[in-house]
This record gives sequence, structure tokens and C-alpha cells, in this order.
Amino acid sequence: MTDSGTITIGRRLGARLLIVIPLIISVVWCGLWFGASRLSVGYLQSWNNREEALGRTWSCENIQTGGFPFSFTLTCLKPALKANLKSGPINAAFGEFKAFWTPLHPLSAEVHILGPMQFETTGAPRKVIAKWDEFLINLNSGLVSPPLATIAARKIDLKITTPAGEVISVFFGKTNVELIPSKSDQGAESLRAIASGEEIDSPVLNHMAGNPELGSFKAAFNIEKFDHLKRGDMFARLESWRGANGLLAISELKFAKGRLVLEANGTIRLDRLRRPEGQLQTRTAGLSSLFERLGIPALGGPRGGLLGGLFRKQGAPANQLDDPSSRFIPLPLTLRDGFVWVGPLRTPVALPPVL
Repeated sequence: MTDSGTITIGRRLGARLLIVIPLIISVVWCGLWFGASRLSVGYLQSWNNREEALGRTWSCENIQTGGFPFSFTLTCLKPALKANLKSGPINAAFGEFKAFWTPLHPLSAEVHILGPMQFETTGAPRKVIAKWDEFLINLNSGLVSPPLATIAARKIDLKITTPAGEVISVFFGKTNVELIPSKSDQGAESLRAIASGEEIDSPVLNHMAGNPELGSFKAAFNIEKFDHLKRGDMFARLESWRGANGLLAISELKFAKGRLVLEANGTIRLDRLRRPEGQLQTRTAGLSSLFERLGIPALGGPRGGLLGGLFRKQGAPANQLDDPSSRFIPLPLTLRDGFVWVGPLRTPVALPPVL
């Protein structure tokens, strides 16, 4: 009788536990979800307050939250940005922002940005209109592993209006970016960026390169003294970074479009007018069409003779400039005084101030 009673009590206790334990788990999970959602909305509000203090005002036509119980979603309909910078006012508008994360990983998020995007300013470029099929950002603010962010976009169509009223069209079939932070033993911060793009098309590039083939690029660089770019408005950040002798160290830069190939590495800083300056060690192939369109005859004429002499000094005859079967030719590039220099020759390519 005692054994039977014990079994009955055990069964009842087990049945109650089967009800109580899931209930407890559900309550705890709900607490985590609502707690994470409040933290996320509070963090977003704090970030928006900091942006307003720096002269940048973000707005949403409507904010929606959801995703309960297994994830948290935040949707901002028709986000817009208004900013007053030293270079002039900026107005930008997007289609929609959607962010997703879970209560178990509140410091990591997936952000979808829907187009179109329109950007206007009184400076250069005057106006940018962008459309895309997909624009995804993965953010990781945790303490475990880089990258800090990855960006993946497909079929980006850009229309850029210059201050002169010229409209430049650029199309990217696929673009990927990784941002990886690091810190030295002395506490100095740097940010490494790895980027690539495929199926690049633009009438301007087609004209300059002399061929209609799709282009591609790869880039890898470090932004040294990155901690100076994290405080104040954009102008103050750039001035702080420049004053601290901030450096852009390019370990790989490659652009290919048909027979035209450019490869480079080197370092870039900002001069006192915030224009890029530095040295790039460049290897090139298929340059004749590009030089002619930049107003630098590669072959013939006094300037062409000087350029030809430069290439012969580098160990290659000038008639190999446009020969796709020839080896790469070293081409020293210098950025100074607001222009790009090829050896001793100043090209018409101007380098405007950043902001």
C-alpha cells in the first residue's frame, strides 16, 4: 500500500513538474525578450540623442517592433537624415530599415536596408540616387570574435549628379565588405577593411578604359589611429585623426576591366586642407586608352616622350603600355597638392578635400 501510494504521489509530482517547468521557462523567456527589447529601444534612443547632439537628426515615419517569442525585430519605415556639416547641409532618405536579433545574442544584429536611397547636399556630389536588390549588414558588438560588421549588397544602381549637373551612372553586381577592429598593446585602435566588387559597369569607366567589359575590384587596408575617428562630428573626427598623423595603409588594391589592370599598395594621409596625399606603388597593364582620355598621350609628343622615358626607366618599352600580353609595368603614383601625379607628370585628376 505504501509503495502504491508513493508511486501515485510520484506520478502526480511528475505531471505537475511537466506543467510547471515549461511555464517557468516560458516566463523566463518572456522576461528575457521584453528586457532585451527595452534595452534595444533604449540603446537606439540614446544613440539618436548622441546623433542629434552632433547635428545629425534621424527620423522614422513609423517604428514597429515584433518578432515575439523567438526573435526581436525593429522596423523603421521611411527613415530620413538631416545634418548640418561644415561642408553644407545633408538630406538623405531611405525606403526602410529592418533589424533582427535574439534575446540570447542582444549584441549581434542583422540589418536589412531597403531602397531607394536619395542623398542631397550643396557640396560634391550634389545628389545620389541608389537602388538595389539586397543590402544586408551583420553587426557584432560582442566580445568574442571579429568582424565587427559585414556588408553584402547585390545589384546596386547609382546615379550621381555632380555640381556641374553631369549625371554619372555606376552599377555593381555584387559588393562585400568586412570591418575588423584591433587594438595594439599600447591601446592604439585600428580598423581593417576588406572589400570586393564584381560586375561593375559605368559609361564613364567604359569611355576612359576604352572597353565595355565589366570591371571588378579588391581592396584591403588598415585605418590606423582609428580611435580618433570615433568622437565628435565628422569634421572634428577627421581633424583629430589628421592631427594625430592618422594613416590609411593599403596592403592590396586591384581594379580590372578588360585589358586594363591596376594594382597598388601604399599609404595615404590628409594634408592641412584635408586632401589625400601619399605614395602608391602601382603595377599597370593596358594604359594607353586611359592616358589619352586623361589628356596624357602615352606615345609620341613631348609629354608622351617623357612618359615613355619613365616607363623605359622602369624596364619596359612604352609600346607595351597597351599590350595585354605584356608583363605588368611599375607605375609610381603620388598624391600631393590636390592632384594625382604619374612620376614627374601632374595629371588632370583632382583630389578635393574630404568634407
